[in-house]
Amino acid sequence: MNSRTVNRIPTAYKWLFLALIFLGVFSFYTYLVSTGSLTALTLGQEQWVLQRPLTRFDCVVREWKYLGEAQISAVIVLALCIVCWLLGYRRRVALVLILLLGIGIGGEYLGKQYIEQPVPVSIQQGMGTLNCPQLHQSVLRRIPLLLGIWWFAPAPLHWQTVIKQNAVAAPLYGEDAFADFGYPSGHAFRWMLIGLVAFWLAWRQVRRRILRRLLMAL
Repeated sequence: MNSRTVNRIPTAYKWLFLALIFLGVFSFYTYLVSTGSLTALTLGQEQWVLQRPLTRFDCVVREWKYLGEAQISAVIVLALCIVCWLLGYRRRVALVLILLLGIGIGGEYLGKQYIEQPVPVSIQQGMGTLNCPQLHQSVLRRIPLLLGIWWFAPAPLHWQTVIKQNAVAAPLYGEDAFADFGYPSGHAFRWMLIGLVAFWLAWRQVRRRILRRLLMAL
C-alpha cells in the first residue's frame, strides 16, 4: 500500500484503526495478567523500584495518581464533551466518549473482582512507603504538590526506609503472600482515551503550528 492510497483513507477510519490497535494491546495484556503470566515480572519490577531511595517527589506522584481515578477522569471527559459541543461537533461524539469511558470503568470493575495476583505482604508494605504515608496535609496545601512543587512535601520518615529495605530483601514467593485483586490497566485506559481525544482536538483545531505541536506533545 503506497502513500497515495493511505492518504485516500478517511481520517475517521485511521483513528478507528489506531483505537483497535490499542484495544488489542489492552486485551492481550488483560489475558496475560489474568493467567498469571506476568506475576513474576511484576513482583520483580516492584522489588527493583523499592531499591531506589525515598524522596519528597513521591508525594507529587501520589497526587498525580488521583488524576487517573474514575471520578476525575469522568470530569475531564465531560469537559472534553463540552469543548466538542462548542466546536460544533455532533452530540453523538459526546455520547460515544461517555460510552467508552463507561466501558472502561466497567471493565476495570470486573477485572478487580476476578483477576488476582499473589503478592507477599512485605512487598505490599514496601510499595506503601512510596505512597507518601507521611503526608497529612489539607487539600489546599496539596495543591502545590499537584503542580509538581515537591519541596512542599514532608521528608520521608525513618520507619518508611526500614520497611522498604525489608521488602527489598524479602523473597518474592513466601508463605505470607495474599491474593491481591486488581486490574492494573484502568488508569492507562482512561488516560489513553483522554489523550487521544485531546490529541485529535489539538491537531484539528489549533492553527498555529508551533502551538499545535506543543499541545500534541503534551
